This record gives sequence, structure tokens and C-alpha cells, in this order.
Amino acid sequence: MEKPVYLYYKLDNFYQNHRTYVKSVNYDQLGGDDLPVSDLDDCSPIKTNAELGFEKSHGNIGFNQGINLVSEAAANPCGLIARSFFNDTYALSIDDPLTAIGVDETDIAWDSDEDHKFGKPDNSGDIQWIDPTNEHFIVWMRTAGMPNFRKLWGRIHIDLQPDTYRLVVANNYDVSAFDGKKTFVMSTTNAFGGKNYFLAICYIVVGSLCFVFAAIFAIAHFVNSRLMKNESYASESNHVHAE
Repeated sequence: MEKPVYLYYKLDNFYQNHRTYVKSVNYDQLGGDDLPVSDLDDCSPIKTNAELGFEKSHGNIGFNQGINLVSEAAANPCGLIARSFFNDTYALSIDDPLTAIGVDETDIAWDSDEDHKFGKPDNSGDIQWIDPTNEHFIVWMRTAGMPNFRKLWGRIHIDLQPDTYRLVVANNYDVSAFDGKKTFVMSTTNAFGGKNYFLAICYIVVGSLCFVFAAIFAIAHFVNSRLMKNESYASESNHVHAE
């Protein structure tokens, strides 16, 4: 595989396009505002740390200490999209001799999202269960339109030669709750982009439908023209006979 090699995780049967799921987010909070629970109605049903289910912030501060009483503090980030964040991790290496392969996990999110939609308050390590500027988190927060989807996890900047490779997966993400399946994908691209069978199938279906409807309209136009010509001929014949 010629560089760059793209690494993706793929989830099946996960409906990120569900209406309740898509609406369960507060973009002001994701932008860095520290909002009280009363301003997080958009995030229902995950508005407080109690509903979130985490005990500590990413700065290792307990949510049951001081002002962060678990029954009162705002979940940050709140909402179903954030709470369902995909947290498996991967390590790739050549098997023999065991040699780690560096994976670049930066520059995987859209620049517009990084620059304009995601930020964090100065006390992020005390009140947030995850750093919202983490690029894996930003990628996850851009919801997919189909129940089977893949999201970019990293890049390899060297060519991969024929060999035996070892993939170590930190299996943190439970897919049994939605009867799903998760897959690790390695892919390359060319001048026309990467493989996307969904788009190919869509183009074939739409093209076939266009051809069928074009044929139907052509036949209808031909039949209609013949009928109009016959009616015109009959009308002229009747006119001549009457004269």
C-alpha cells in the first residue's frame, strides 16, 4: 500500500441520523462556554454529570467534589452525540521483528470545525470529561447520514510492504446495545478519491432510473404525436367531405 495509508473505524447499524440523537447537543458549550444545566435543554436526556455517568474529568478531578456535585453539575460536553463517543484505540506494528508503525492522528478533522465550532474554557481539566478540541472527538461529532459509516482515525505516512502485521485494539466501545458491528479499515486514495461503494451504487441506480424514465417519456411522446397526427388527418378529411 502506497502512502498515505488512511485508517478508519467503521460502525454498522448505528443510527447517528436519528432525530433525537442529532438534536441532543449544545454548540455554544462545544465552542467553549461554561453553561449551567438550565441552559442545556437541547442536550436532553444527557444534561448533568449524573446522567452522563462519568466520575472524573479528563484532568482527573472527581465530579462529586466541591461545586461539581454529581447531582447538580452540568455535563460538559452534554448530549447523546458526545456521550456515545467512539473510544477504541489502535496500535499497528510489523509482526516479526516487532516494529511499531507510527500513526498520525492529527489533521483528521475539518479545519472549519476546529477553528470555529470547538473550544474549551480555561478550567477544562476540572469540569469536562473529555477535551472537546480532541480531533477524534471532533470527527465523531460530525454525525453520519447513514446507519453504516466509517470515520477517519489516522494516517500512515510510509509505504506498507507485503508482510505480516499486528493490530492491537483497545476494545472499549460496546456495540451490543444497538446490535452493531465495528470494523477496522485501511485504505488508500488516488486522484479520484477513495473507494466508496455507496456512491457507486447510487450513481448506477440513479443513472438506470434516468434511462428508464427517458425511454418512457420518449415512447409517450411518440405515441402522443401519432395520435395527434391521426386526429389532425381525420379532422381534415371530415372538412373536405363536408365541403
